[in-house]
Amino acid sequence: MKSAISFRLGNRITSAVGRVLPALLIAAVLAVSSPASVSAAGYGGPGVDRVAVCRATSSQFRPFVLVTVPQFVADRYLAQGGVKPDSAGKCPEGINIRDYIAERIEERLKAVNERIANIRDRFARR
Repeated sequence: MKSAISFRLGNRITSAVGRVLPALLIAAVLAVSSPASVSAAGYGGPGVDRVAVCRATSSQFRPFVLVTVPQFVADRYLAQGGVKPDSAGKCPEGINIRDYIAERIEERLKAVNERIANIRDRFARR
């Protein structure tokens, strides 16, 4: 006669295998079938030509990022505002962040100095 503990453990193991086994089978089927379907679709399998393209971003400091993608993806990126890299393989650069910050600081300092001058003028008139 089985003890109650071994009976419970046996049921737990059986139910765990019953839940995990189908997931493992599905994962195995996907792993075997995915490379064929991906390369057949042309998403980077063997024999697919890849090209470099500068993909447009929304950043003013780094407006383009260099990516290497299949030709049909590169065509989409170019249609969305991307550009081809220059002869050295580099993308156009955006604003230099140090210069941008330095200019903003200079503008703020100029505005503060003008306020100080206005305040001095008001007190000088009294």
